[in-house]
Amino acid sequence: MLTCKEFDQFIVDFLDKNLPLRKRLSMHLHLMMCKGCPQYLADYRRAIDLGRTACGQLDEEVPDDVPEELIKAVLANLAKK
Repeated sequence: MLTCKEFDQFIVDFLDKNLPLRKRLSMHLHLMMCKGCPQYLADYRRAIDLGRTACGQLDEEVPDDVPEELIKAVLANLAKK
């Protein structure tokens, strides 16, 4: 059975469905046996959803009270990725 650390190492590929069958089954088995990882997985998915939502809002108009320096910093950081 996978350890929690191993589960964490494969979580991205697990969510992207890029794991071989045997590894996917190990991930599912770990989720059934572990007390903490199901919540960790739910939190991880939620963080991804929040990030997608936040990035999608960049196309909308920025409120007037947001400092120009902050906008430039966010856009510069996104450009690096």
